[in-house]
Amino acid sequence: MSSKFGSGGRPPQAPPIDPSVILNNSTDVRCEKCGNATFAQVFLIKHISSIASPTGEEGMIPIPTYACNVCNNVNKEFIPAILRKTDERETTTNKITLVKE
Repeated sequence: MSSKFGSGGRPPQAPPIDPSVILNNSTDVRCEKCGNATFAQVFLIKHISSIASPTGEEGMIPIPTYACNVCNNVNKEFIPAILRKTDERETTTNKITLVKE
């Protein structure tokens, strides 16, 4: 019986990607509030009630994201779509605790 990947039995390897090609074709992400270009990993913390929890116990769900190193703003693009408010005047981060790692 022959393998679907050919005689070697393994899928073909993709050619290595040169990181400089990727970086030359990229743009910096900037803070939407102050324009800074450096960020720290933080966590959005969501409380979950015992009714919604799969274990039946209250808990917290950490969601990793990034905050500006200067003003602590979390860019909209860093917040998972499911957590974004439909009303653009109110941001999700106003109701979520940011915890620096």
